[in-house]
Amino acid sequence: MRAATLLIAALAACGPASVDGKVGGRSLDASDAVVKRSAALGVSAAEVWIGGATGDLCADLSAGVRRKAASYLWISFGMVGTLAPGTFTVGIATSNDRYALAAVRELDTACNAILEKGADSGSVTVESADEQGVSGRFGLVFDADSITGSFSARACGWSSAEDKTCE
Repeated sequence: MRAATLLIAALAACGPASVDGKVGGRSLDASDAVVKRSAALGVSAAEVWIGGATGDLCADLSAGVRRKAASYLWISFGMVGTLAPGTFTVGIATSNDRYALAAVRELDTACNAILEKGADSGSVTVESADEQGVSGRFGLVFDADSITGSFSARACGWSSAEDKTCE
């Protein structure tokens, strides 16, 4: 029992996400991770946001709040049928009809974008996906830069990621 308690404590200390590497010379915030799942026309998709600056990215996305000097990593992936664990390749639909897209965005103290870049290549490996959230790892390439990391994103049902206010 003590070993299980220590394992849970160690995993909780790791946080909801990790991002190793830099894009455009900048490190990315991994203080929170949330996912929104959707399905339409036989395709299931997930949109993972990693970042924030407040620790409550779900509340920010739901309210349309952009945080001053915040950085975000956006990863979207989907497939024909029900979303299931596996590898999703950035930029193309593979033979099993899986796709992924990713982008980074960093804001200055006035919430203006000072870095916006889409991933050129890479992959996202989903390890688990259910109504509570999605977990996995990624390796992404942005021009000459690359980042790797992992996420355990909790479910969040924001209605849109439309920017409304800068705080």
